[in-house]
Amino acid sequence: MAPPQGPPWRLRAGSRPGQSRGMTPTSLTVRTPDDLLACVPLLLGFLPQRSAVVVSLPPGSGPHARADILDDTDLSELADGLLDPLLRHGVRRVAVVTYADLDRARWVGAHLAEVFGAAGVEVAAAVAADGSHWVSVTPPTTVPREYDAMSHPFVAEAVVGGQVVLGSREALRDQLRPDPAFCGEVGRRRADVADRLDSGVDAAWVLECLDGHLREHTLPDAAEVARLCLGVAHQDGRDAAWGWVERSDARQHVEIWLRVLRGCPPDERAAPAAVLAFHAWLAGDGALAWCAVEVSQASGETCSLARLVEDLLTRAAPPALWQPLLEGPHRGGSAGRDRSGHDVA
Repeated sequence: MAPPQGPPWRLRAGSRPGQSRGMTPTSLTVRTPDDLLACVPLLLGFLPQRSAVVVSLPPGSGPHARADILDDTDLSELADGLLDPLLRHGVRRVAVVTYADLDRARWVGAHLAEVFGAAGVEVAAAVAADGSHWVSVTPPTTVPREYDAMSHPFVAEAVVGGQVVLGSREALRDQLRPDPAFCGEVGRRRADVADRLDSGVDAAWVLECLDGHLREHTLPDAAEVARLCLGVAHQDGRDAAWGWVERSDARQHVEIWLRVLRGCPPDERAAPAAVLAFHAWLAGDGALAWCAVEVSQASGETCSLARLVEDLLTRAAPPALWQPLLEGPHRGGSAGRDRSGHDVA
């Protein structure tokens, strides 16, 4: 049986953190379920498991979304959570891919297609997949077909072009785990830094340090990581780490804060993880941003920036709306002040 085919869709993929600097998005023509299954890891940055993925289709542009499919997942809540950002952004046409054992994936996919259709969102295609076989839910098929998304030409070409495509969300989380050797080095430098801290002075230093690495395309050393961890523990220092950043530089800031988080002491990860989450959102990497929010929240410390990013992600707020809140180093301002001279809370 030939795979169901229909009018091709044009999708944009490829502009993600972790890829070669200066790489431009790739336009992909999706004609078959195999093509769609290969697009998902390019859009998310990893190959999902036990997930529902919604891909916004032309005309128009909207968010792509992923949610867990767990044994106790409430399908009504799942559908509402995925539908809300589609309606908010005026998305009217989507493709749905559900990952689980085939029976459950097909059941969830059919439920999502029904709910979306009732809300006025056309489901052009819905595919259920278990990691090795797929069946089409919309239009329906019954005979499973083999697939290997990671060996599809779309993925192979993207990897050759510099895009990082991870095998699972767990592999994405692994990027945020502490590096024991680097943590030890940071810890040894910490005592030298702590005695010299002043929250006001350190906010200016945080901005200066980040701007220097941004201009030189470098990453902070152990002493700088120690000071950055301590600096962003204070509100002023934290504001100086994100409030002035331009969207065009967000990808490089992601790499800087991944470095910081890998060297950060376990009991001080809340603030650096929240800063990373913001930059990941700004860079368009929602999956990494969610992982960083989870790391921040798991620390047990309350961080308002983590809550802000969680809200941005939940609402599928587009990074294109971002306007820096603080004067950056290239505009002659000072950290911790907005353009009217008021303190940023």
